[in-house]
Amino acid sequence: MVRLDGDGTALWDRSFGGTQTDYLTGLTALPDGGFLLGGGSGSGTSGNKTSPNRGTLGTSDFWLVRLDATGDRLWDQTFGGTGSDAFYNLTVRLAADGGILLGGDSNSALAETKPARRTATPTTGSSNCAKPLCRHCASNHSRTSPKAASISS
Repeated sequence: MVRLDGDGTALWDRSFGGTQTDYLTGLTALPDGGFLLGGGSGSGTSGNKTSPNRGTLGTSDFWLVRLDATGDRLWDQTFGGTGSDAFYNLTVRLAADGGILLGGDSNSALAETKPARRTATPTTGSSNCAKPLCRHCASNHSRTSPKAASISS
């Protein structure tokens, strides 16, 4: 990620990732001047990625990276099941309570322990999880389910 000023001069340049395939699908600027990066990761704890892969070899997990205003990583977190999970088309919304709501897609089974709703603190990335729902009708019958994450500030 590169941050430029209004004249196109680079203010900072940062790279994030491990030793396998990691990808960014979306980012958003936060009210505190920081950034939230979202995508997927097939890497375990390696490189400058500190959160382990939760899936099986060759699959991706949801991956969030929280940056401060100077581009320094505050935390990163992966979550998902044994299938491929990622923020393929990352949806980010700011919540009234100062939290952040995120949406993505999962190909992991519903029976697996994985979040549909997640609350993570910006400094620790700790979480609370709820049951996933079908992306088509909001019931809990589908194998492929959307994910929503809430990150409190």
